[in-house]
Amino acid sequence: IFFWVSVAARQIQRIRKTYFRKVMQMEIGWFDCSSVGELNTRISDDINKINGAIADQVAIFIERLSTFVFGFMVGFIGGWKLTLVVIAVSPLIGLAAGLMAMAVARLTGQELKAYAKAGAVADEVLSAIRTVAAFGGEEKEADRYDKNLAEAQSWGIKKGSIIGIFQGYLWFIIFLCFALAFWYGSKLVIDTKELSPGNLVQVFFGVLMAAINLGQASPCLEAFASGRAAAKTIFDTIDRV
Repeated sequence: IFFWVSVAARQIQRIRKTYFRKVMQMEIGWFDCSSVGELNTRISDDINKINGAIADQVAIFIERLSTFVFGFMVGFIGGWKLTLVVIAVSPLIGLAAGLMAMAVARLTGQELKAYAKAGAVADEVLSAIRTVAAFGGEEKEADRYDKNLAEAQSWGIKKGSIIGIFQGYLWFIIFLCFALAFWYGSKLVIDTKELSPGNLVQVFFGVLMAAINLGQASPCLEAFASGRAAAKTIFDTIDRV
């Protein structure tokens, strides 16, 4: 984790510098469509999202994925028939994880846009607070800021709902795997005598560790999706000709 975090810190520093220099080189007309406050939000919040995706989460994801693979290897050594039956359910887990990552990436992009707009309003108002106060525009500007925050909140609630639904579905499938392993494993032990009780326990705990680590890898996928959504906006600006 130390090495991943160190590498990520250097990468983020380079991204910040490159993004800032690119913004400084933009033509004047570009700033008519991009407010200073929005750029401030991009260079802080969005780049922090990228950092969250390429730092310790990568190391944690590799650890979870490795444990998942070795757990199933232990299961195959103990009883290949039972392990194959459990693996048959695994595509349902992969499908859920993939759909969740795509949904979170899209919703995070919209959420970050709304927060960037809110940041632009705050920066604009605070930089000219005397003028705003002189014309009595406090309530109007506060409503404008609240409107952008409400939009960000709406996208955040949608994202949280999607994550909650897919997390529930994911753990439902995992516990279904456990039930299937006990049911079919008991048949192999009692009816056909193909497995000993010790091998059944070995397979069960191998599959158990694999399934739990796969479930614990889903927050990493969420971080990757959020970082990807944030990186698109940042690198669209950096790559702009």
